[in-house]
Amino acid sequence: SAGPIWVRAIVIVAASLHPARKVFSALAALRRVGDAIARIEALTATFPAAEAGVSPAPARWRLLAVTGVRVGLRDTPDSFIAPAGPLDTALHSGEIVALTGSDLGGRRTLIHVLCGLIPPDEGTITLDGRPAPAPLLRGLCGAMLDPGELPTGVPGDMSRAAVLFSRFELALPAAWPPDSDLGPMERIRLAIVATELMDRAVRVYDESATRLDPRFRDAFADTLREARARGRTCVVATNDPAVIAIADRVLRMDDGLLVPVAGVPL
Repeated sequence: SAGPIWVRAIVIVAASLHPARKVFSALAALRRVGDAIARIEALTATFPAAEAGVSPAPARWRLLAVTGVRVGLRDTPDSFIAPAGPLDTALHSGEIVALTGSDLGGRRTLIHVLCGLIPPDEGTITLDGRPAPAPLLRGLCGAMLDPGELPTGVPGDMSRAAVLFSRFELALPAAWPPDSDLGPMERIRLAIVATELMDRAVRVYDESATRLDPRFRDAFADTLREARARGRTCVVATNDPAVIAIADRVLRMDDGLLVPVAGVPL
């Protein structure tokens, strides 16, 4: 076909300024760009509508505070939730937080509370001093907690899709969610990309995000830095020294409690 109307318009202008050879070269490049945009738009059209039980989060925020939170032992169909608390900490807009320790020590419990996936038995969670109910937390946070289950909808800015799929060496899928015949490492990389494309104010990654080949660990670190530069907050459950090295703060969960790390405020 002749391509999108904007491609034809650019070619007409270019034809008045450059020799034919350069015009045809530009036309070929523009058609490739147009094809890539068309594939991304087709993929976006397969995304489901907004998730149920999710409330829009404010465009700007400064402090997500956890105060006196306690969670008892819970054995849900999806995951084991270790008891934890009392927990007192906060997330700030535009930072990378490495959450170290183990899931049995309560790390996964804290992540589930922050994402609004389980209600605390005691304590409060506030966003800029106001109560933050579970639907609001689910709208604030985009979570990669199980790479085997990709986010159902990725309604973020798709202009970054081609960059991220290329960075993590993934083929752009024809539909969402993609086919289930991906290998485990591919699914982890795809889950990282999907979480980033959700473009929630807070990104939360479980430890599997750091179990990648070295080049993809570098790609993940670059993605975290870019998110921070755009004012997003990233929480990574990890004991990986490479991630800890780029984090603004390091928190440690041990035996259900947040343990102070030398020189780092909780």
